[in-house]
Amino acid sequence: NNIQGGYLVVLIIDKNNVNFDELVKILKLVIILVGITSITDWIMRICNNSMTYRISRRLRQDAFRKIQSLPLSYLDARPSGEIVSVLINDIEQLTDGLLLGFTQVVTSLLTIIGTLILMLSINWLIALVVIVLTPLSLFMAKFITSKTHKFFVEQAKIKGELTGFVNEM
Repeated sequence: NNIQGGYLVVLIIDKNNVNFDELVKILKLVIILVGITSITDWIMRICNNSMTYRISRRLRQDAFRKIQSLPLSYLDARPSGEIVSVLINDIEQLTDGLLLGFTQVVTSLLTIIGTLILMLSINWLIALVVIVLTPLSLFMAKFITSKTHKFFVEQAKIKGELTGFVNEM
């Protein structure tokens, strides 16, 4: 069977004129595809979580090993709560980024490829406009990110100082 847009509607001709055999076949196919998608998504999330948390654990272990080897003059010059807070916050933000990033990269790539194929099959001119404008939007996103990065760095520094102050008190 050739499943195209509107094919299900064609199977429902009138109130008492419905091709239930074909309708059930298509609905079974949809249910199977949704099931496969759900299982692969679940597997991807398990792999992603496992990898991200192993990376996070390794970073924490390496960072705390490094803190233990720092000279006392460095540790005395800074509040201990600030060092630990900055370390924990940075690793937590990195972990969150990895967790979201890996999941979204795969999903986004599949969505983009599927959308482009669909657009090319419907109207190649619209697909061409999207293909040309996408790099422009990515450039704008990079531009905005590079201009706002310093604010996030400053926010993390202030947050570390405040947490260090609270821990010292």
